[in-house]
Amino acid sequence: MSILEKDATAFVKVRGLGIAAFNETKKVFENAILRHGKHKLRVTVKGPKIVGGKPSRNDEVLFDLPITDLLNVKIKVSTTGTPETSGIKRYTPGWFSRLVGLNDPNDLRWVLNFGSELHGNKLVKNTTTTPGQKPAVSRLEIANAWFFSEIPEPRDLKKGPYFLKKDDQTGTREPFGFMAESIVGRMKATSVVLDIDTPKKKHHKEFVHVDMRPYTIEITNVDSSTTSTPNEIKILYKFLKNPAGKQYDLEGWVPFTPKGSSSTGMDYCHITDGDGGGIDEFLP
Repeated sequence: MSILEKDATAFVKVRGLGIAAFNETKKVFENAILRHGKHKLRVTVKGPKIVGGKPSRNDEVLFDLPITDLLNVKIKVSTTGTPETSGIKRYTPGWFSRLVGLNDPNDLRWVLNFGSELHGNKLVKNTTTTPGQKPAVSRLEIANAWFFSEIPEPRDLKKGPYFLKKDDQTGTREPFGFMAESIVGRMKATSVVLDIDTPKKKHHKEFVHVDMRPYTIEITNVDSSTTSTPNEIKILYKFLKNPAGKQYDLEGWVPFTPKGSSSTGMDYCHITDGDGGGIDEFLP
């Protein structure tokens, strides 16, 4: 079965500034959504509108919520009935290299792994920065999904930034490669349930499975201003640090990184795998 098969109930797309974790203990995907600067959090659902028990011919925007509250925001996506995937599952087929080889464009390893990949070891909670020095965090939890990444096909990769890895201590640079902008969860069940808890209001939406007409739930936290940059690594170090004190940066390689480029047609803003057991390991 293809991970992109349209027999899914919903595809949940998570994009923008955040530190993700695959919590094997709780069997959920978690994301610490970092509400930094001009990044704006929004939840949008698209899919068939059910009228008289029948789905509409074309997909429509069924729900759209900009979230302006910075504190005490929780988003949860779950299922009813018996799900196709119980807990969390990662799509990582075969051999993978950012620099060499023909990789599957949906391989989850396109997502930056902040610990073992960038640093070569697991990072720890940064306790030297106070909570007041860190951006506010909204929480996202997704249960019962098969996770993969979104990155353009090889011929279209030039639409997204190609990164160089920079050692902040020595200033040396080396090729790093392309990165995925989004983590996507494929969910199939009787229905997919979206719960959003904000200080202003609680939202509860249920989307019943429609054969071959999956819903798309988009959860974005992006900076669409003209001053945005293709990478926000420095913000992540406010929460996680290398025990040895090393820091790396990722710079867009100018020949392959036109300003404002993005595989989605919006400003580039990627999600990062924190390489931890859960987001509570590093949150204040």
